[in-house]
Amino acid sequence: MPLVLDAKAYVQKHLAAMSLGEVTEAYTQVVAGVNIKLVVNVTADDGPSSWQFVAYQSLDGKWHLYSANRI
Repeated sequence: MPLVLDAKAYVQKHLAAMSLGEVTEAYTQVVAGVNIKLVVNVTADDGPSSWQFVAYQSLDGKWHLYSANRI
């Protein structure tokens, strides 16, 4: 899904110390824009792990990162 890949690219730009791998799960919610929840395999200085990110794309196309949680 192109929107999921766009959200992943946006998250990656804001987390330079991590390398985002494969998205293993993705959920969308349409509000006054779109919330995208991503579960992603991540490689960082402390090794590989899974993280959950929530990004939001407003109706004007701007992206916002709402949360980043290691799971």
